[in-house]
Amino acid sequence: SFLQYHQGDIPFWWTGGPWGSASTPLLVGFGDGSRTEFLLNNRHITPGTLHWYEDTVEVTSPPPTLDAATGLVTLSNTPGATVTLTARYDCLYKVFFAGEQEVLQSEDQFYAQLFRYEGVILHESLT
Repeated sequence: SFLQYHQGDIPFWWTGGPWGSASTPLLVGFGDGSRTEFLLNNRHITPGTLHWYEDTVEVTSPPPTLDAATGLVTLSNTPGATVTLTARYDCLYKVFFAGEQEVLQSEDQFYAQLFRYEGVILHESLT
């Protein structure tokens, strides 16, 4: 019944378990000496999970502020030019179930794509 209810355009939010966590710091950008706002790669960040790093050193005081819905991080201090900015965090993923025809391929379609090479389709010949 869960699959039937969400089939089509009815999304649901899922933490993704281990897949919804950026456990290795992800590159967010580089300091330029004037910017204090940066967007994370994801939105819907789980509150309290943001770890912000400047040149691999975690910034804890003053902590950056986060708009969890948009993934916008605002820093109190301006990072210097060429400072590497990275972050670790947990987030939610929006999940859709697609119709069967969009997800599964027939055996013929699978093999047609498997033997495709830059616009040339190779066919097996049994002679």
